[in-house]
Amino acid sequence: MASSKVLLVPVQLGEPPQTLYLIPDTGSDATWVYCDRLPYRRNNNFSNHIFSYSRSSTFAPVYCSSPDCTGTNRCSSTRDLCNYTHEYVDGTATAGYWATDTVTIKSHKRRLDLKLHGMMFGCSSQDLIDLTDADGILGLSPDHPSFTSYLAPKFGYMFSYFLSSNGGVSNQNLLVFGRTERSGVSFDPEQMQYTKLIQTKSFFQVEVSGLLFDDVLLDIPKWVWKFDAENEYSGVILDTGTTFTYVPEVAFQAMHDLYAEFFQPYSNVTATNSDICFNSLAPEFDGIQIPRVAFEFEDGARFVPHEANLFYEDEDGRRCLAIQKIDQSDGSIIGSNLQTGFFWEYDLLNQRVGFAPLV
Repeated sequence: MASSKVLLVPVQLGEPPQTLYLIPDTGSDATWVYCDRLPYRRNNNFSNHIFSYSRSSTFAPVYCSSPDCTGTNRCSSTRDLCNYTHEYVDGTATAGYWATDTVTIKSHKRRLDLKLHGMMFGCSSQDLIDLTDADGILGLSPDHPSFTSYLAPKFGYMFSYFLSSNGGVSNQNLLVFGRTERSGVSFDPEQMQYTKLIQTKSFFQVEVSGLLFDDVLLDIPKWVWKFDAENEYSGVILDTGTTFTYVPEVAFQAMHDLYAEFFQPYSNVTATNSDICFNSLAPEFDGIQIPRVAFEFEDGARFVPHEANLFYEDEDGRRCLAIQKIDQSDGSIIGSNLQTGFFWEYDLLNQRVGFAPLV
């Protein structure tokens, strides 16, 4: 989950509200924050905000006796706290115990706040995962106890977001539940494209039919992108909690080979079997147009990420490919890097997702 470009949204938790900055994660049902006075807290070198549950009058831990305590929780007594562990695709994990509290939702006109009582979230240890500038994760996947499962029924089963290219805590990072016009984001409605959205228990799946390189469809078998609904295997998900985009090896190799061919005449390039990096500050790259990658969907919609988001800046100042390979069985992921700079609208009732670049 750690990233050099963390995208955050403010969330008000507790009564009175405490503002925390969380990573919106459409690939996870778990919302969790760093909490104070955890029994396994081992250090004090922590600069992020920590949710002070002792200051909230509506905070309540979830015990093993609660019907909400389900899954693989280790309970030796009904009086024990309901513990959880949540693992992410990059191998990081968080652990702690479940609790409930009040979330304050600002209305689009800022005249009336909505108090959402009893929202379930995790109180996490601060030393199991590094989120850089974030105070936790805001789970937005379809399944309970995600933020979406609480709010979507109250706002017409619609939500939308825009992730700013600036990263960090930005007024441009928006998450809105309800109709699109309430978002306040400026985009051209004529550029809005819609594609089918498949809601599984844990993810938002889309039906990709192919990958394009500079508008040329690559020779990749369609079965690479297919979702096996019976076994919840493979497919393509939209995941704002994962920074990079991941595609199966056969798709990655086809794209990688074309980028390697494009960069072959240039000297300030490092190419391996799993990556391509170049020194964008070198004079030889002044004014060059780098080929763009696009995803084509089964119903004809086409997602063309911004050119600047196809490559990220590594610790050496080079620009490296922001698309990586993943095992076929794990499925493909369209991560936050490529989604950045677009407005995304999830219409859960009509089972579709729309996207449009900002004006």
